[in-house]
Amino acid sequence: MNANDNPSKSQQTLKKLLKATGPIRTFYISLRGAAYTELKIIQIEQLSSIRVERWPEAPRTKIKVLPPKEVVTNHIVVEVDIDQDYKAEAAKIARCEGRIQSPCIGKPSENDATAFLIRIAARTEYRKKHRALFTTFIKEIRTEWQARRRSMPDPHAPDTLGWRIWHWDANLKRLKSPSLGTVWYTPELRVPDWSTSDAVRGKAGIHAARMPYDWRRASLAGTELNGYVAPYAKETIVGVVERFGKYVLGTEGWRAEWVMIRSLKAPSTEIGLALEQAYPDVEIYYD
Repeated sequence: MNANDNPSKSQQTLKKLLKATGPIRTFYISLRGAAYTELKIIQIEQLSSIRVERWPEAPRTKIKVLPPKEVVTNHIVVEVDIDQDYKAEAAKIARCEGRIQSPCIGKPSENDATAFLIRIAARTEYRKKHRALFTTFIKEIRTEWQARRRSMPDPHAPDTLGWRIWHWDANLKRLKSPSLGTVWYTPELRVPDWSTSDAVRGKAGIHAARMPYDWRRASLAGTELNGYVAPYAKETIVGVVERFGKYVLGTEGWRAEWVMIRSLKAPSTEIGLALEQAYPDVEIYYD
């Protein structure tokens, strides 16, 4: 059975919302460029069901016409190639036009649907008009919703701090950057070759996401950090870094030439004790 044949609470709620609001204007930023998109319900024709019955006199065919299937999709309206240097500005312009940033193109997964609902609920015009729908949804998945909200950027947090993810190297007993595998032998890391570009993504620097409301209890699902989780959960470590020197600030994060680890959350007691030995000046938290 396809996952879409048994939609989650998030997917069901998103469909209900779209039936009430109609299409919602969105935008999508990818590695290739940017796109103006539209979140809406489309109808897909289904194959008719044909059944042949054998009667004593002659066979008889029954044809059952199935109604069109309603599918939620984030449809591309216009797509353009944009240099990395201009993606932050493109996202800013789209938001000023009232568009909502989308986590995906096409059919939203359960995580994507939840991310859509969180971002739509953040808009006053939707939250007030459809308060009952959002309230019911939150009650049904309260624990998951609260965890996801904790991972949303805190607008009041200082932008000198950032939320990062690392992988744990059991042999070296040190943290490693998930993308390039850079080993953090000390809490301090500097970039040897700084890029003067105004872009955040895809350029030299140490990257971090904006600080969430509650980084210690935040869920990685639906966030950009989720794409860098280690193959084994116990090897994934999140924490807080502080930037110094040159930096580029984006809408969802930043990159800097020099950072210091301030806090880490240990996935287990064993790794937590190893972190305390490796980085004695860093505050280590345990579940």
